[in-house]
Amino acid sequence: MSTYKPLTKTEMLAAFPDSPASIAGEPTMKELIRVLRHLIDASQFHQSEANNGLNLLHICLPEDLYRAFITDPAAQAYPQRAQDPGQGPTYTPNQDAAVWANEKLAWERQKQIYAEEKNMDAALLDRFLQLISKDYKDNFNLIKNRNPNMSFMECYQWFLTTYTHAEKSEQAEKMPAVYRKITPLQVQ
Repeated sequence: MSTYKPLTKTEMLAAFPDSPASIAGEPTMKELIRVLRHLIDASQFHQSEANNGLNLLHICLPEDLYRAFITDPAAQAYPQRAQDPGQGPTYTPNQDAAVWANEKLAWERQKQIYAEEKNMDAALLDRFLQLISKDYKDNFNLIKNRNPNMSFMECYQWFLTTYTHAEKSEQAEKMPAVYRKITPLQVQ
């Protein structure tokens, strides 16, 4: 029997704060940031050791955004994702049962950390997609079929890259017609 039991994705989702309103229509930069703020809070709901006291925020944010949350950037590093410790502990040969028991406990703890980071990533991805309208989620699912192990951050970046350009075209539509007809090649 294991001493450490990781929280499942379902347990993490249940502990998240209440969902904000879903994004209606095409995701805009403003709406994606609003949802990200919710997911930042959600990523910090599960208490974990180390990680600069920010729990699992590093699963939600890339390093450059994470730095805005730390109190001492010179002394606090961006946490690296846990590595899979494998199928079982590696025991030091010619040791007694107490040493092997400690090695097993250390392996179980690493396995828990690894599993909880994966589960948080999956929970953030699920919550994010719950807040996206169906048509845009369907477009994303075609992309996800090509990369079924996509992380939350990769998903979020895809939405930013794919949909926030529309804001520029909306601004262009508001310009007088004469200016819309000018292309960069025409301007000398």
